[in-house]
Amino acid sequence: MSKLYREYEYEKECVLHTLDKLEMSVRFLNVWVNEPMGLENAKYVLEKNSNRTYDLLDINMVKELVEEEVRWQLKNY
Repeated sequence: MSKLYREYEYEKECVLHTLDKLEMSVRFLNVWVNEPMGLENAKYVLEKNSNRTYDLLDINMVKELVEEEVRWQLKNY
């Protein structure tokens, strides 16, 4: 596994943890980042609440998080 891949996966886990801490869903994040300036605003809120920077957070990561959540729900229901 490459270092960048590990960092990307770690950042995804950190985003999920921060969303859980804020009691926000991945689907809400998906809607939020599609608004004008939404990605920048979401990134700011996540960074302030996790005391770290999200260099790899982008719209594609959010889409992956939503897809993973949907797959998990389909598998468990």
